Amino acid sequence: MLGGGIRMLERTESEIVVADPFTGEVKNRVRASYPNFSAALTTAGGLLFTGLGDGTFMAYDDTSLEPLWKINVGAGINAPPMTFEAGGQQYVTVMTGLSRVSKDESR
Repeated sequence: MLGGGIRMLERTESEIVVADPFTGEVKNRVRASYPNFSAALTTAGGLLFTGLGDGTFMAYDDTSLEPLWKINVGAGINAPPMTFEAGGQQYVTVMTGLSRVSKDESR
């Protein structure tokens, strides 16, 4: 017995939405065919990073939401991306490996 677990019976998709924070007007949106148990990280350089449940880690332009780069890291992502600077270089990283909450327990 798992107790307190989440059970997904349908395919889950996710969406990133760019909205004006003052008016709520939606400026742009992009849909992903996998759930996003991660979060989005934006940078001063105009990038948006996020990870998906299928293991895809992506970078978008933070205004147009045009995909700029992606890689599948081989394990689902459910942690928020983070950025740090070391030795004059900026890096982005994300922890991988799905939790029990993000697994589909219906299989």
